[in-house]
Amino acid sequence: MAKHAILHCGNHSIEWPALMRLSSWIRNRGSVIQARFNPKFGLHLMLWLAYDTSRDDMDVLTTNDDKPINFNFLDILRFSGELYATDSRDHLYAFLNHPTSLKNVDGALMIPSYTDPVGNVYYDFAFHHIRTTKKADILSYVAHRPEFQATLTDDYPTWIPQWDTFEGMSGIGIGPASSNAWYNASKKDQFKPEFLNDGRLKVYGVQVGLTEFASAAMTWDNLCVVREIPRDNPPQHPLGAIWHYLFNSHRQPNADYEDEYLALALTLLADNYLDTQARTRLDEVFPSFSKYCRLLCDRLDFRLPPHMEEATRAKSSWEHFDASARYMDSGSRFFTMSGGYYGLGPTMLMPNDVCAVFFGSRTPYVLRPDMNGEYRFVGHCYVHGFMDGEAMDMLEMGVLQQREFVIR
Repeated sequence: MAKHAILHCGNHSIEWPALMRLSSWIRNRGSVIQARFNPKFGLHLMLWLAYDTSRDDMDVLTTNDDKPINFNFLDILRFSGELYATDSRDHLYAFLNHPTSLKNVDGALMIPSYTDPVGNVYYDFAFHHIRTTKKADILSYVAHRPEFQATLTDDYPTWIPQWDTFEGMSGIGIGPASSNAWYNASKKDQFKPEFLNDGRLKVYGVQVGLTEFASAAMTWDNLCVVREIPRDNPPQHPLGAIWHYLFNSHRQPNADYEDEYLALALTLLADNYLDTQARTRLDEVFPSFSKYCRLLCDRLDFRLPPHMEEATRAKSSWEHFDASARYMDSGSRFFTMSGGYYGLGPTMLMPNDVCAVFFGSRTPYVLRPDMNGEYRFVGHCYVHGFMDGEAMDMLEMGVLQQREFVIR
């Protein structure tokens, strides 16, 4: 928060404006360099630029097509999980004075208290944030630790983000992919859950399906393409198993997808292509995806259909699809849902999990039923065909029914 900050590293120092000029160059002119790094680097870079206090204009940071990127307080908290703190409460308390923490509220959301247990602190923040903003966005920041992958039976309420961890986060949804303003799964503005005792949350919405096939967890490393694959121990690219399940088995395709190969491309991008909506750039997306698959098909033992072979002749770069997909997919699983829908979900996702759209939510969510008729919150997801309010249209037509979900 200093007005004239200087950063020191060993015997070297750099003034904040100079650092910001370098960061701006990497973001805009040096994007090829940036794309070669793990996506966390680029996200941290954008967050720094978004809050350069030497600038008066908070919209100075833009996407590749010059649209402003609007980071929020939850983005800041999300990245605090990578930082070291002697007290887990400081992953939240240390940022309460950040300019963005007051952006949507009148006054601070909470007053620091180091006598309260960590779980209570995180619960209180989630409670006040939902009550104040009337948005479900905070649910998209839930990232369960790997040790809870199989059962999600921890006593801590599963719908509350744990700000002291960065585990399992992907580019899908509300966070640093906040340029995904086109996500509008419920077509409703306000999220109004009921807060029950024992930390439970009652929400209303519709169940859109059950998960079926789930791929291996996708990471920045196993999504690498041919020229980056180590010869001695190549990682298994998840696209091989996905492709064989979708196109080399006898599964029933979804009648709503005019082209299942294009639907796969858009799902792997979560409809985000170079910080813009992929569906608005199909003439670039499909050739880029086709060339990406061409690089992998020999090693993964599958063949491209004729229209993808034709698309590889178009002027396009496989690297654009590669960069976008690796950012969106890292920390996710590809899955199919009843009805043949494709989706991206958290690594904790398992077959027979419930996919639901809550009233007031921008994305669908994955829930796991328990023995008591209640649910554990697994995480947010992208379901191709349910991101534009289709669930609400089906509710009005009587195809889907309103339900209540009690989440523990």
